[in-house]
Amino acid sequence: MSGCNVKFIFCGVTRDLDDLLSAHESVDRYVQGVELKPLTADAIWEIIDDVELEFGVKFHRGQRVRISQISCGYPHFAHLILKYSLLTMFENENTEEVVCSDVFTNSLRVSAEKAATRLRTAYDAAIQKGTDRYVEVLFALANGPHLARQFKEVMEDYRRIMAKRPRRNGYDIDKNNGQDLRNALESLYKREFLRKGKSGWYEFSDPMLRGYVRLIAEQEGVELGDDVFPA
Repeated sequence: MSGCNVKFIFCGVTRDLDDLLSAHESVDRYVQGVELKPLTADAIWEIIDDVELEFGVKFHRGQRVRISQISCGYPHFAHLILKYSLLTMFENENTEEVVCSDVFTNSLRVSAEKAATRLRTAYDAAIQKGTDRYVEVLFALANGPHLARQFKEVMEDYRRIMAKRPRRNGYDIDKNNGQDLRNALESLYKREFLRKGKSGWYEFSDPMLRGYVRLIAEQEGVELGDDVFPA
């Protein structure tokens, strides 16, 4: 088609640009990569502001913080939670401006069900390797403000999480300096759910899986995230 000005934009979520473009040696000759960093907490809050203004609703500060923490900089999760909060209010014929806790809780449940298929599939596969004890392992890895986490930090957060879930069957991290927990992380790494760096550093292979794990944790009453938020 002569004279047709067309741009093709390929978008993907990955650890770095090389992982995204290394499938074929000729890619670099035809593609100019523009790396987009995850959104800041302020940017996620701006999305919430836009929804409040457009639909005349109000999320309180605690809900805004939870949305931002779950999102981990990826608007996919913020959009899901906001969308299903609005739909729940509409279906319940809720005429109040403030989003109540029941509406918000329901939006988290539905968002987990409606999240990207690859995330739901990866999470289910990760925790179903003979035991459900990987659930809290993933929770601990998804905590904190940074994607990569050192084993010592994961172990400390795992201890804190399990202390709040005494009915769950967890690993004895006081035995052999947390070797059972380390073995669980190694299993997740070998099955390619995690990446491993030097000196016991681990991170999710798919950065968005971290956000999905936070969404599941919030559903189960486990608050994750240690980020900086607008005043």
